[in-house]
Amino acid sequence: MLIKATSTSFSRHPKLRQAPLADLPGAWFDDAGRHFTHPDLRHDIADADGLVLGIEPVDDEVLAACPNLKIVSKFGVGLDNLDVEACEKRCIAVGWTGGTNKRSVAEMDLGFMLALSRNLYPASLDLKAGTWNKNG
Repeated sequence: MLIKATSTSFSRHPKLRQAPLADLPGAWFDDAGRHFTHPDLRHDIADADGLVLGIEPVDDEVLAACPNLKIVSKFGVGLDNLDVEACEKRCIAVGWTGGTNKRSVAEMDLGFMLALSRNLYPASLDLKAGTWNKNG
């Protein structure tokens, strides 16, 4: 079984690489940090049985070039770059854990609410421009 990882952040993470390499020593990682074009992607993952997908768009045309593909595991948030229906049509399993970043999103929302209520963004722009507005 051949696993390929196009996700650069997955490929560069030593602990994430360990599991596939332990069971499948021939696993392939994007060590060069490439941003795959559509034709490159079709060519480079054509022989894969499993794919760890990053931000590259995988549509029906890419899936058609991968006759051995059995699973696509999305590393990151959202499935907007993966044609899930095409995967279902081809009986390719999709691995994804939704909501993994919900705490970070909630924290960011709270931060934005505080910044908005305290006028922090306009005040920081004033400060960057050299203006100290005590009453802002």
